Amino acid sequence: MASSSIISKRSRAQTTVVSLLAATAFWVLTALNKDNYSLRIEYPVRFIFNDTLYVATGALPKNVSVNVSGRGWRILQASWFKFNVQPLVYEIKNPLASRYLNTASLESALSEQTDGLKINSIIAERLDLSFDKREIKTVALRVDSLRIDMDKRFVVSSVINISPRTITFDGPAELLRDLPTTLYLQIPTKQLRGNFDEEINLNLPFHPLIKVSRQKAFVSFETAEILRP
Repeated sequence: MASSSIISKRSRAQTTVVSLLAATAFWVLTALNKDNYSLRIEYPVRFIFNDTLYVATGALPKNVSVNVSGRGWRILQASWFKFNVQPLVYEIKNPLASRYLNTASLESALSEQTDGLKINSIIAERLDLSFDKREIKTVALRVDSLRIDMDKRFVVSSVINISPRTITFDGPAELLRDLPTTLYLQIPTKQLRGNFDEEINLNLPFHPLIKVSRQKAFVSFETAEILRP
């Protein structure tokens, strides 16, 4: 009798659990079928422009915060399955004239990619845009021969060879404008008393928007000892 009583209690408990689960599932399904849920999601954005002619001088936002509303199922999908979201492509046709993100264009494009959701508002990390013309500037390399630290008994006795003789800088026109047309290299050796044939660092000022064709150069020249009676 005790055994049948225990089985009966277990059966009632299992029935109760199943009923609660069924009721919960029904409530969730009913809730998810309702409209007017809202959620703030981070939506990836990829900017495209003619990068052969222009350079972005300010950081472009990687995401925009979007407040959306819609049916519960669609909101749940947007929240849980972000890895399936294709980045929104935002084309900048005239970078020098584009000073701000066009939120109306963003909203229109997002509406096409977020089918079933209503775009309520868009909040970008940055709304301002900054571009400059892209230019390439060629700069000559020279050795500052007057500052070569030679032993007092030695002098440079040959042409100073440099390879390469020029380097190029690629970046925003405004930044390249300040660069000199010639860079003078310093020979690092002290009290030089023999021929020189080494690769030396150019010690160029670093700027993340400027690309340099070379960071080092080979320099070689011969020296001669001054003979005195």
